[in-house]
Amino acid sequence: MNQENNTGHHVAWADRIGLNKRWEEAIKNCYYGMLYGPQDFKHAVNAFKMLMINIKGGPQLKDQVNEYINKIDKVQNIQYKKWLSADPGAITSRRKDVRNDLDNKKAEILFTFMIQLLEDNNFCFYKGEFTGDYDTID
Repeated sequence: MNQENNTGHHVAWADRIGLNKRWEEAIKNCYYGMLYGPQDFKHAVNAFKMLMINIKGGPQLKDQVNEYINKIDKVQNIQYKKWLSADPGAITSRRKDVRNDLDNKKAEILFTFMIQLLEDNNFCFYKGEFTGDYDTID
């Protein structure tokens, strides 16, 4: 067990099911998605979100992500209602564009949150387990 880990989870458990490698691939896919456009990025972030699990006796990653999504949704619904009240005659296509812009922003916020959540819980980025471009992280 990692003595520096204050969350109490056993790092090797995640390794046995390959979760760190799956997270690594999902993160890379999100970065690739950024290159190919908002729709690809949103799909990649959603796939990354699906890999968040609740660790028995450890961090409840899935629950934390879902709570954060609820917060984002509440804020964005308020923003949308403010926009709509300022322009109540907006045509349907403009309303869809605004909703789409909010969804794109949500994907960006959620992606950053999930990476930080993994970092905060000492998953995925510890020395020797992360392959690829970032394998020199101490």
